[in-house]
Amino acid sequence: MRPEDTLAQMRRAQRRWMITGVLVMAAAPLVWVGTAVLGMFAVHETIATTANPTPDELNVGFRMSLVAPVVGAAVAFAGLALVVWSSRRKRWLDEVERELASDA
Repeated sequence: MRPEDTLAQMRRAQRRWMITGVLVMAAAPLVWVGTAVLGMFAVHETIATTANPTPDELNVGFRMSLVAPVVGAAVAFAGLALVVWSSRRKRWLDEVERELASDA
């Protein structure tokens, strides 16, 4: 296998990781809102099905809704980590490519 072929494969993998990171970061607000909506559904379901709900019964849905920003932030940071890693990998591949070009 030639170094150029290996370099091309590494560049394709780097691009895939970059796209994955961007998509994960784009999905973070959806995860945030989705988790909050699920928590509110749980609260409303408890209110609708229980004659006299106690705070402990409602607590599950409220906790889920309050965890939503943390879940959204975790997803966003995971995507950011992929994008940063991918951009550093791109810089490294650019340096390798320059070295190969200067040796030839």
